[in-house]
Amino acid sequence: MNFSKSPSFSDLPGAKYPSFMGMVGQSPAIKKIFTRIVIAAEDESANVVIGGEAGTGKNLAALAIHAHSPRRKRRCLLFRCAGEPEEVLLRKLLGSPRQSFYGRHRDIDGALVCTEGGFLVFDEMGEMPDQLQLHLLRILQDRAFTPLGGRSSVPLNTRFVFTTRCEPEVLMAEGRLRPELYYRLNAVNLSLPALRERKEDIPLLVRFFSEKYARNRGLEPPTFSRRACELFEEYPWRGNIRELSNIVYNLSLFHCGERIDVESLPRKFSASLGQNAQKQEEVKSQESPSAPLHSAILSSSLETLWQEGRVDFRALVNSFETELIVYALQQTEGNKKEAARLLNLKRTTLVEKIKKKAIGDLL
Repeated sequence: MNFSKSPSFSDLPGAKYPSFMGMVGQSPAIKKIFTRIVIAAEDESANVVIGGEAGTGKNLAALAIHAHSPRRKRRCLLFRCAGEPEEVLLRKLLGSPRQSFYGRHRDIDGALVCTEGGFLVFDEMGEMPDQLQLHLLRILQDRAFTPLGGRSSVPLNTRFVFTTRCEPEVLMAEGRLRPELYYRLNAVNLSLPALRERKEDIPLLVRFFSEKYARNRGLEPPTFSRRACELFEEYPWRGNIRELSNIVYNLSLFHCGERIDVESLPRKFSASLGQNAQKQEEVKSQESPSAPLHSAILSSSLETLWQEGRVDFRALVNSFETELIVYALQQTEGNKKEAARLLNLKRTTLVEKIKKKAIGDLL
């Protein structure tokens, strides 16, 4: 996929929406990303790692970095790492000499040659085969590469961008990413917010996509009731902007020019609403004055120690801290980023405590 010809929203009708190189939004969270993209783009050579859940717009962010960089007039290619045999990926990356086509022989240029002076975006670095990672490590070290079957090396003048939907620490722990490669390429790091972390942008995105899809078909876009908009904001959006876009497309297809109310929304919105209401009731019951405060904080074992007067302050605090961390990890199904948010800790601080306490053995 060649990124260099992709349009920005400013090239399209309806550019009235606050946007930045195809990324629509005006929340503080996304504006912070826009600023960081511009800063990252100005660096001529530093490699970039863009993290974020599926559907958050990692490839759009890579395109924006290219478009604002001194290399914007050169090519920007997307290199997909998943679903291809290792030898095919190496051939696509490095190129190979003298292939036969209908009796003719010619060299096949790899992605590194095609992006000379430009950008090469590796989609989902956690899917890179081990041999591809080894080749990239050597290329980054030597700033040169040798095409498959070639004899002489070629100087490298390509800026790399890597995207990932998984935490790099998890990829390294699972053996899917070489630590020496990650620490070499991770010069600039961007972490895109999930849609549920920028809820202020949801009404804007709904209007943008509904008008865009209606305009493409020459029809009137649907309108949304207040309650429908509220449900959109309350929904967790595990698929992020991609999921929202697909749902709005479906609604625009079958309800063009109509008013969309709660009854028109997919059933999963009602199910999500019921789950949210249940969670709110559980929180209220836990916060009820009828429940003693110490019962909500101390486990039965800790309470026994307190009653018996055998309190070791440091041991008590350490045990309580461990219980808090284990509980947060269980509630978030092991997602350290979400667990850190629940505990109001930095993710790096939480990771250090997990290692120090060997909490992984308790889960």
